[in-house]
Amino acid sequence: MTETHTKTPAQKALKLLLILAGIGLVVAALFAFAPKGFDLDLKQVGQGKPALVFIYDANLGVSSQQAAIINQVRDALDAKTKNSMHFLMAKIGRPDAKTFMEKYTVRAADLVLLDKSGNVIKVTRSLVDAKGVTAMINEVVLTK
Repeated sequence: MTETHTKTPAQKALKLLLILAGIGLVVAALFAFAPKGFDLDLKQVGQGKPALVFIYDANLGVSSQQAAIINQVRDALDAKTKNSMHFLMAKIGRPDAKTFMEKYTVRAADLVLLDKSGNVIKVTRSLVDAKGVTAMINEVVLTK
């Protein structure tokens, strides 16, 4: 003999509430670990200031690590150096990122260093340590 279990409305409501809470936690975690401090306006490339553009892919663990390193280096810069260039992010999945990647023939997790006219100086694959990011910045800041 088989038993059939029917759930009461309270059990159904509790299950739904737990599912929604789980979804909420996942969304909150995504926002908590999203990179901060990057401008997403890629139209700034070639507009008079050099730029360091990071191609961010949320599906690659190295992207979060690289974003943290870039933030660490930028936070350590003096105000003059910080303001002398753009720190930009091209997020995979956005149309402007796709256009940028096609134009400059770069891939996810690349760091792209561009001069003030938008010409590529260097493309480097992540993971670049703080010393390497600083060296990239110095390439454009010291040659201005």
